[in-house]
Amino acid sequence: MSYGREWTTTEMAYIRTHYGYMPTREIAKKINRTPWRVKAVASEMGLKHPLWNSGLRIERFERETGKNVDQHAIEYRDRQLARRDLAGVMGVSVETLKKFVSAEIWQSWPKATLAHKRRCKERSSGVAA
Repeated sequence: MSYGREWTTTEMAYIRTHYGYMPTREIAKKINRTPWRVKAVASEMGLKHPLWNSGLRIERFERETGKNVDQHAIEYRDRQLARRDLAGVMGVSVETLKKFVSAEIWQSWPKATLAHKRRCKERSSGVAA
């Protein structure tokens, strides 16, 4: 059962090209469809929106920064910054980040990051954060 007018190949191509890279409401406006229908058709086409797909978020982050995840991880590790800091910047959970960082780099990341050391120092000196 089909509702409304049929989808053209041009509309489908536009969704395939822009979905996840521009707001759904803008895509819908451009092709004169509702955002709900654009999302439904994108889903039927197997497209995933980066806001709901961690892998796509990381890929987009890599493209935007020009560095891969391991390069970022090495930088954060060497600066003694926490894994959760990198995960936060990328918009993913630490568990997801772990799936994308090589095991060697992940295991070499120090447990005692700068923030951890600062908190320990504050506790021992009785200074509140």
